Amino acid sequence: MEKNMTRTDPPAILVVDDERANLIAMRHLLKVLPCMVVEAQSGEEALRLCLGERFALALIDVRMPGMDGFELAELLRGTEHTKEMPLLFVSATLTQMPHALQGYQAGALDYIQKPVDDRILLSKVKVLLDLHQTREELRLHRDHLAILVAERTASLEQARAELRALHRHVEQAREQERRRIARALHDEMGNTLAQQKMTIEWLLGNRRDPEQTHQELERLKGQVEEAIAKVRHLTLILRPPVLDHGTLPEILEWQATQFEKSSGIHCRVETAPMDTPMDENHKLALFRILQESLTNVGRHAAASEVAIALHRLDRRIQLTIQDNGCGIPDEILLDPRRCLGLRGMEERACQNGGELHVETSSAGTRVTASLPMGDGS
Repeated sequence: MEKNMTRTDPPAILVVDDERANLIAMRHLLKVLPCMVVEAQSGEEALRLCLGERFALALIDVRMPGMDGFELAELLRGTEHTKEMPLLFVSATLTQMPHALQGYQAGALDYIQKPVDDRILLSKVKVLLDLHQTREELRLHRDHLAILVAERTASLEQARAELRALHRHVEQAREQERRRIARALHDEMGNTLAQQKMTIEWLLGNRRDPEQTHQELERLKGQVEEAIAKVRHLTLILRPPVLDHGTLPEILEWQATQFEKSSGIHCRVETAPMDTPMDENHKLALFRILQESLTNVGRHAAASEVAIALHRLDRRIQLTIQDNGCGIPDEILLDPRRCLGLRGMEERACQNGGELHVETSSAGTRVTASLPMGDGS
């Protein structure tokens, strides 16, 4: 197993020499450098050490029994994790040109002539250690960047998945609303208009009985009034007129009243007066957040009461919806796929320069939305 290097690990130097005395002398010479010295007395031992250690460089004696320095260098150059390790040959024979060429061809970066000049050896080793340190810092930086890229990619993929899920939720909600309106048009308006048509046809064919004609006209009038009421109800569902003509406190109070009538859950509303106009988009956003919150309370909270509060804080406005229900389980709250309503409210707040927070426990759930006041334009 290859040892993992970090910034605090001292660089390791591999010294290969079949003479024990030479190893001791080299160890003594290198102790002035900030490094760790690992010794091998043969080429085979050096290869085994390289399997478990990452070395900054290797000092290799050329003339060794069995595997000599040239063979060891060629094997190290042919191995993936040691092919870039700097190799310095230590030998007297490399002063001769054919041997020097053979050393470079085998993969040596340079050579140290015996007898060793301490200053030259330390100078060359120090340069290689500095280069190694630079390479390690670059490697660590590259690895860190790779981790950051992987994390950002994972975050992006998660955000995309949440966005797709939110889009599906919005489309499903729209489709359900279309289905409900279509059913209302078909079942209620369709039946009412069919009855009116039948009444008109009877009137056209029976004009001689004034009394009965009057009765049928009265019944037709009632049907028309019923149709008008149903149209108003459908209009109310699509976009309540209070959104266009009411202030934000009036809008929230109207929505709370409608919810209390339909659900039986008591709503307490506390609103501060708005002395400056509010941006229409922000006003609509807070209304929709309240609407979605109350829908969640009615479906899931098993609550008996909801407290709604609207306050102005400096140049921001804060809406709080607090119920006394059973709260939201953690497995749902932490799963983006199972709390899309909350994600939709959060996205609506963010789109309008605000933020949304959810606090929940077994004593109930509090939803807090905060938006800038805007300029009212």
